[in-house]
Amino acid sequence: MRSLLLVVALVACSSSTKPKPPALDIEQLITSDTIGVFRQPGDQMFVLRYTDQLIVGLAGGTAPPCWTELTKKVKAGYQLSLAAEGGAYFVVEGDLPPAEVIACVKLATKDDIVGKQEGELYSFTSPAGTVYAAWRGRHVVIGTRAQVEAALKPPSPDTVATWHALIESEANAPTYMVRIDHSFDDIVGSGSRSYAFVIDKMEKEPRPLFVGRFVIRYMTPSDAAAGEKFIREWSGKGQFPRRIEDPAVMRQFDSIAAGVAKTKITRISTVLEIRFDSDQFGGVEAMAAALQSLAPKPAPK
Repeated sequence: MRSLLLVVALVACSSSTKPKPPALDIEQLITSDTIGVFRQPGDQMFVLRYTDQLIVGLAGGTAPPCWTELTKKVKAGYQLSLAAEGGAYFVVEGDLPPAEVIACVKLATKDDIVGKQEGELYSFTSPAGTVYAAWRGRHVVIGTRAQVEAALKPPSPDTVATWHALIESEANAPTYMVRIDHSFDDIVGSGSRSYAFVIDKMEKEPRPLFVGRFVIRYMTPSDAAAGEKFIREWSGKGQFPRRIEDPAVMRQFDSIAAGVAKTKITRISTVLEIRFDSDQFGGVEAMAAALQSLAPKPAPK
């Protein structure tokens, strides 16, 4: 995992003055077994922030120019969650020529990771293992060989149509997570077919604030009505429905419940939308801590 995050970040910090490659819609790189898409702006990718520390350590305390000068060149990063064993692969969006990526990896890691071309794929090998990458227009697919090869295969029309409909509606949001599994059924009720956590606006001045939406799409209008009733009941009590033994995490969950009770909930046909801002959850830091502790839970069998 360490080498995977490092390569993702180094691919993301490459740049070029050459003309931009042709566009390619992200849904063309989503495999049929993908259950979630998490998008972040390039300057907020968690792998870039995590790798800052790794790069500085490898470089002896000072990051090399290929890192410090080029991390800002990435437009966006995607983490695509898979149904099998909780795995995931990454897609990085930007103008990122392979030759420059390999040179950046070599310099930034002091040969700890070595990149080379293997047909249409590129391998990046370190003592911890090998990660693969492939270029498709402005997108770079990164993961295991099997994950990358699967993402390069032409997707089925149904897969493209499903994800296009889900992602298109959130295309203007800087950050979103869309999932089509049932890991939140214990929170939103049964009968959901997808849900999206969307951050529409993020502000630093005059104080930290973000504004967003939680959108649940249900199978039928009656499922949506039952889901709204269920959410209003547990949020009104200030008791999060997912109960666990850790008191500290449980307090964070219950703080989410109390915050949801202050939000605006709108239901139209099969879609339930909960609008919120970070102030309703005690501020940016408090909400971030609560959300961090809320990991998707597999649906009961």
